Amino acid sequence: MEDRQRAVGNAPAGVSRRRSILFAISLVLAARLILGAWALVVPVVRSPAEPAAVVGSPYLGAPRLDDGIAGALLGPWQRFDTQRYVRIAREGYVAPDDSHYPPLYPVLIRLGATPFGSSPASRMFAALAVATLSALGAFYLLHRLALRELDRTSARNAVLLFATFPTAFFLFAGYSESLFLFLCLASFLSARDGRFAAAGGFGALASMTRLTGWVLALPIVWEAIVRWRSRQRSASANIELTMRLGAASLPALATTGFLAFRRSLGFAPLDETFTRYWARTPGIPGQDLLTAINTLFFGGEARAEQLPVLWVDFVAVAGMLAALPFVFRRLGVSFGLYSAGILFFLLLATSDVLPLYSVARYVLPIFPPFLLFGLAIGQRHLLARGLPIVSFTLWLLFSALFFSRNWVG
Repeated sequence: MEDRQRAVGNAPAGVSRRRSILFAISLVLAARLILGAWALVVPVVRSPAEPAAVVGSPYLGAPRLDDGIAGALLGPWQRFDTQRYVRIAREGYVAPDDSHYPPLYPVLIRLGATPFGSSPASRMFAALAVATLSALGAFYLLHRLALRELDRTSARNAVLLFATFPTAFFLFAGYSESLFLFLCLASFLSARDGRFAAAGGFGALASMTRLTGWVLALPIVWEAIVRWRSRQRSASANIELTMRLGAASLPALATTGFLAFRRSLGFAPLDETFTRYWARTPGIPGQDLLTAINTLFFGGEARAEQLPVLWVDFVAVAGMLAALPFVFRRLGVSFGLYSAGILFFLLLATSDVLPLYSVARYVLPIFPPFLLFGLAIGQRHLLARGLPIVSFTLWLLFSALFFSRNWVG
């Protein structure tokens, strides 16, 4: 099964890299322009709420950008986790509640802002620029990967569905989502192509962007084993396998290194930090799902004041779980291991008061199900037209809530 799918995956796509680049550029430009205009309109229609002294909301020592061009173009993006990445870029790891954010994205913000004087506006601009360029790279790589597995129409639909997913606007915000997705796709594609040193390197960078980056070790190991099994057993094949497994360990080593670094700075263990500042603890995977179901269907109190957002979080994770067996069956073990690894990590964290918090955003790196969704709607013309419209409508709604300083992920 895996060998047959590998042959399909390596078949000529019939679409040039130039066309994939142009497709990605058109998506990024359209999204950036729409969001830029939308960010100007929303505050006029609905005044943003004043930042409350709750997790992720204050400006965290940065001046509020609300005047002139900077206020119009950058101010609406001064929201929630963006302020934490900017604070790390500005001051380093000084706050315990910032200590679980890996350093790569803040480092890029700092480097991007330096040529412009490292002012608050330049740091915000750099945060958005890094996210936008990463989204461009991610859309390009996702299109190339989709073309390996699907026909042209389905590949295009898959990327469009991903770009208009209700929380996909976060790819253009001052968040690490787009950088992480780009690095995950680069690592995954490198492993599928047999370039294991590159796969491990990109995986290590992904692990220095988000804690879930270690999951990339799973598809890299699988790809290494598949190639070893297809060769005649010999000493050279065993040495090659050992080197490839060494490359596969890099994402996990990078995660371990970051955790050791934060402990060297005197921060509490990760589980204690999440419990104290984010009301989350490691638990039985799926416990949050049961808590959410209790609220949605049986009148439970956990996140009862956020029912619309909780519904989106629940549908997002439930959809990913439902798609997982089909990912293994249609796309192969590498895709399935990657998806299952991230889902397991997301569902490992539990909370009695904030079940599935921000999960609709955290599932964005799980790209394999979107390939299946693109294939499904490609065979049903009415669905192909209707689903992106519904998704894009929610994209606009959620981004409007974000600009209004309402928590949506």
